[in-house]
Amino acid sequence: MSVNVGTSLLFIAHDQWASAFNILEAINKFEIKEKIFFYSPTTNHYLNSFLPHLSNVTYIKDLSELKQLNQNQSFDVYNFNNSKKVLSEIEQLNFQNIYGFYSNYSKNRKYLSDWEAYLVSQFVNNPYNTISLTSIITNILKESLNPTLKYNYASEKTEIKFNRVFVSIDSYTEPRAKIFWINLLSELCSQFPRIEFHLLWSPQLQFLEKLATSQKNIKKIENLQETNETLNNSLLIGDNPLITYLTSTVSNHAFYIGRMNTVALEHFFSTSTRNTYHETDYSEKSLQKIGEDLKKFIESAGKETDWKSNSYSYSISQHLLAPKTKTWKIKSLNHLYRLSYHLFWYYYLKEEHINLQNVSLDYSESSQNFEYHIDMLTKIYNLMEHVITFSRKIKDLSDPQGDIIVQYYEFIQEIHNLLAIIVTECNQLKPLYNFFAYESLNFSDILVQRIAEKFMAKAFQVQPLISVIHDIFLSVAEKNNIRVNL
Repeated sequence: MSVNVGTSLLFIAHDQWASAFNILEAINKFEIKEKIFFYSPTTNHYLNSFLPHLSNVTYIKDLSELKQLNQNQSFDVYNFNNSKKVLSEIEQLNFQNIYGFYSNYSKNRKYLSDWEAYLVSQFVNNPYNTISLTSIITNILKESLNPTLKYNYASEKTEIKFNRVFVSIDSYTEPRAKIFWINLLSELCSQFPRIEFHLLWSPQLQFLEKLATSQKNIKKIENLQETNETLNNSLLIGDNPLITYLTSTVSNHAFYIGRMNTVALEHFFSTSTRNTYHETDYSEKSLQKIGEDLKKFIESAGKETDWKSNSYSYSISQHLLAPKTKTWKIKSLNHLYRLSYHLFWYYYLKEEHINLQNVSLDYSESSQNFEYHIDMLTKIYNLMEHVITFSRKIKDLSDPQGDIIVQYYEFIQEIHNLLAIIVTECNQLKPLYNFFAYESLNFSDILVQRIAEKFMAKAFQVQPLISVIHDIFLSVAEKNNIRVNL
């Protein structure tokens, strides 16, 4: 589906402030010709200072402001907020097309794209999600707008020249981290007196006030509008999610210091081929190691290099999303499920095949537990097979009568009930149920044959996901000498 000529675009952020930057980051990757409106239900120091200066984005403080605008022009809405309040307001405003979350898909939407289906069924409250919101938004835009990309990150050069270091520190960082940053910045300022350290300032960073005042080569940046010149050919360091957004807007190198979950890591490395991640516990030993790596990198600036730190290799190996990793060490059963979902979704959504050459268990697992989970997967696969068989019969009928229609609807309801029972017994399979149930519960059509066709298509989508998880469980059991009786 493509937007109409002259249609304006409205982007709605999630309640968490970081999602606003995820959206802006995705938008910034494209040359979008339509007029853009932006609404975020939460406020943030960085966001408030940044949004008013985006020339192509109009900031909406309340969705009610759109009532008058909506009378004079058409809107296509990209909604990444699933709160009841926002969903209710969207439905009342009666927009042209709605992408993402919507309370009544049968009203304004005929289908969900693959990436939208992932968003609404997998992204929220799913511990096995491994794809960042920025990646999801970017791909939804590709499917709906077909816009022109601004950047080609894969072709970035590794040559780095800079004379500034841009620092962005989380305002709400923990006490140990505050001491860590004071010591690290103090050491770097003393070691490199000719390099300017531009510190993105907020009222919560008072713990750095004394250091910022005493060091001549530290400059406080009060407003993100001031960063345009600062960011060009700068090294970015910090523990603030804003770092990832900033690396996507200009060509530079980010040196993230802190902790990231797997979703954040996937996103961090997708924004630039030159990003580096250092996991830390903020200890003295960690401070010394990171300080040494930063010094080496700053000293090598301007040289063509494919610089990687030891901390990069170590920290990434602890997560599922290690680039080009073919050896997987499983820490728990939930970890195995996370890996399984990750492999499937990357194949299904991104058409990227990840070879699983070697999987080892770093914990003890019983054959009975493996058999139980494989049995549950088999039950869901067989239920999908029944959906396909019965739906195909209904789809091929030229004129289905009332009794067969009632029978089919009762059958579908029974499938949902059985899936719900399985998920209650084995909650690791809830993403499977959500993928089938979320969209199918919103199927609405006059002809039962079309509904049957949609259910059949959805069951065909679910079966490969089950097969991937099933095969990975069997492979892990075999390679780790766990006997499974099928």
